[in-house]
Amino acid sequence: MKKIIHPEYLRLEPEFEKILNGDYTPDIVFCNKRNVVEKVTVAGEEFVVKRYKQPPLVNRVAYCLFRKSKARRAYEYAVKLLDCGVDTPFPVACFEFYRKGLFDYGVFISRYVPYSLLENVYEESPSAEEREKILDGFVDFMLSVHKKGIMPMDMNGGNIFYHKDEENGRYMYALTDINRMKFGVSPNFFEMVFSFEQCFPELERLTDLARIYGKKVGQDVMVVLYHILSCRMKRMKKQLFKKRISKKR
Repeated sequence: MKKIIHPEYLRLEPEFEKILNGDYTPDIVFCNKRNVVEKVTVAGEEFVVKRYKQPPLVNRVAYCLFRKSKARRAYEYAVKLLDCGVDTPFPVACFEFYRKGLFDYGVFISRYVPYSLLENVYEESPSAEEREKILDGFVDFMLSVHKKGIMPMDMNGGNIFYHKDEENGRYMYALTDINRMKFGVSPNFFEMVFSFEQCFPELERLTDLARIYGKKVGQDVMVVLYHILSCRMKRMKKQLFKKRISKKR
């Protein structure tokens, strides 16, 4: 096993080992599908534990030789984001397990943040006016992320937190599930639009984002929406191709 534990949390290493060995009871299970994501309480502090499933053989080899695992990237990218002034749940630890010389699976632990998810904004926001403020602030947030040379590659609404700063009344945002990300890039208009494609599945909600984004960058809403939907079609074709390949195996 390889591990990285933030110096602030070295004191909890024995407790983390219990979690890795299955000796714990989760407070909440957020997801138990491809990966397992749970909220746990350790020594009075709340954390999120994400256990990545075992990858295909080709990736198990790649993670040994020349590519970092998802858990490792999640930890290191969180450190980079925070250094760049982009909020994300604080990285606590990552663990990489090996079996018979090959990468087996990884675990990433972060602080728990009790914020709302952007995917729920239409159900949770008290009014259309407040929802507009939340979406407007989110677009500003993403523009600032892009200006910092950062390109998130997995921007569905379940990976974006938001909350209201009671001191200044502004909405604040944070990214999670960040193992797919590019740094040191200069995204163009089309690449920036890609960041909005997965935020909402509904066309009406995507149109709201396209309208707000278009105003800020000087583009017609229909042009922005066209490129968002083009990105969606490319992603869906790619997913369909992967499903067909997996069925043939």
